[in-house]
Amino acid sequence: MVLFELLFFVKDVISQIMQLDTVFIFIIIVVFVVVAYKIFSFLMRALIVGLIFAGFPLAANFFGFDFPITLHSMLSSAMLGFVVFFVYSAVATAFKIMGLALKPFRGKKGKTKVVYVKERKEKKKGF
Repeated sequence: MVLFELLFFVKDVISQIMQLDTVFIFIIIVVFVVVAYKIFSFLMRALIVGLIFAGFPLAANFFGFDFPITLHSMLSSAMLGFVVFFVYSAVATAFKIMGLALKPFRGKKGKTKVVYVKERKEKKKGF
């Protein structure tokens, strides 16, 4: 029953999209492709970080630490890697958003440097 409702919903969405202008449909497709690419690249980076963290028990044993090499320890390390990567990505995104939001409130750096140079030249003339 839920599957049929989902199919009817998809049919309605497609019929509504087909009524839109061709340029608007092209813009929607381009936005979808860009978002899909961003998500795919994010997931691939997360997978690489997870694989690197999964190798931690092997590296620990290689360097002489008594760390068990089991599937459980490798999966736990990989999950820790995923969590660290997702937290890092969330914090980096928050910093980018805050930087963009606070950009209008920053002072103009170029004017400050020019004023500083002029003040310095005036001080030299006074001596």
